[in-house]
Amino acid sequence: MTRGGARAGAGRKSPLNGFQALQVGQYCEALWIKAAEEQAHARYEALPQTKDIRAEQARADLIPLSRGKRRMNPDITESIDEITGGKRSISLPLMRPYGVKADIIKKAIDWCKSEFGQIISASKAVECWKNYKRFEKWAKDCVSAWNKDPVFGVIGIQSGPRDKGPQWLPSSHGSRGWDAGGGDDW
Repeated sequence: MTRGGARAGAGRKSPLNGFQALQVGQYCEALWIKAAEEQAHARYEALPQTKDIRAEQARADLIPLSRGKRRMNPDITESIDEITGGKRSISLPLMRPYGVKADIIKKAIDWCKSEFGQIISASKAVECWKNYKRFEKWAKDCVSAWNKDPVFGVIGIQSGPRDKGPQWLPSSHGSRGWDAGGGDDW
């Protein structure tokens, strides 16, 4: 017994085409990354070492400019080196941003309305975001396969039946038989 709407093409049509849905997902992901960066920066600014560095930088701002350049006082630079352990650059690890998902979805809905003139539901925005993440992973996997053999890529020589030896295939051939799994299924 089949359910209602289980046939192909049944159900409500999406207000967005495939490219627009990917753009909505990309917008959500960009907002997510921005929120993660902002939270990482806030965590860094809250560290006591950062506050000490900011105090030393404020001391440096008191030094007058000489010919458009500020000459750093060795006392200030040594003090900053002591605080940082001699490392002037750091890497801020990005962590999952908390408390921003609902805001991102709301912004994505508003953006979709202004960009495409389409009103989408929150569940549609989440679906677009998940599909974008799936697409992004797929694209990275394809690039990874290409980087393993950038000259020939995934297509090129394929070993054929033993009596015929290797076969050169044009790029228009896809995996439709004994060469299944070759990765050239476009």
